[in-house]
Amino acid sequence: MTINMTNARISSSSDNLPFNFCSNHKFNYTRYESITIFTCVAVALSSPVAVAGNALVLAAIWRNPCLRTPSYIFLGGLAFTDFCTGLLGQPFYVLYRVAELVTDKTLYCIASAIAHSIVPYLIIITGLTITAMAVERWLLMSRRRLTVRRVYIIQGVFLFIPVPYMALRRLPGMKKYFDIPIVPIMEGFIGICCFAISTLAYFKVFRIIRRHKQQVHANTYAASINLEKYQKSVYTILWIMTLFLLSYSPYVFSTVFVELLNVSHETSTAVRHVSTTVMLLSSSLNPFLYIWRLREIRDEVKH
Repeated sequence: MTINMTNARISSSSDNLPFNFCSNHKFNYTRYESITIFTCVAVALSSPVAVAGNALVLAAIWRNPCLRTPSYIFLGGLAFTDFCTGLLGQPFYVLYRVAELVTDKTLYCIASAIAHSIVPYLIIITGLTITAMAVERWLLMSRRRLTVRRVYIIQGVFLFIPVPYMALRRLPGMKKYFDIPIVPIMEGFIGICCFAISTLAYFKVFRIIRRHKQQVHANTYAASINLEKYQKSVYTILWIMTLFLLSYSPYVFSTVFVELLNVSHETSTAVRHVSTTVMLLSSSLNPFLYIWRLREIRDEVKH
């Protein structure tokens, strides 16, 4: 009875929006109010941490000219996407969840449209950047180092790669031109490509490291120090990639299992929101990982 009354209030809400925000996103009311409140509080608390932490990392890279290297520029790209997630993605996510809770359809449609545009866009850029960091380490060990200028160009290209995906995901009527579920296919294709390229790059990196270690035994102590420093940077990127996978895997697996098990709409919505919360929290955890693993960043943050 309560849900029926809620749906009646939703139907009578104002639909006079400046754009058709709800065309691709219907209003979803869930009975799990405690989950909604918990996830909203968790994301709301992590938002300022993500903004402040990633701002410190960006400032550290900006202040120190010695950090204007390809690997640190890619790291700055990651920090920037996490900064934008904390500044825009997380607040709008909380706003649309609160609107869902109080059944404000107008606010819900606008906030959900913005959140569901910003967050996937930033996620794709994050995945591409982490993949590029792995490839950059491989090229460095193969003596084909990327220039700083090329890294800036690559980061600029990354900003445009998600545009076709976002157009299919958000623009009204785009999906009707395809006989297949084009958006999930694009998501899977991008994810598999990033994972496969990163795995191949790390395989080649560790094979080169193993070969160099055998050569270093007959070489100088300085060469050993340089190899250890490089190996530490590789492990740092692996830590970043691992945190990314741990944060995003629950969402991927829950989406697949919900489809396979054919659970109720309300249960699938609750599971999806919990896994989305876990995914968003990574933006506030990454700065701590950078400061812990990278002495140069840590020293700059202290000063």
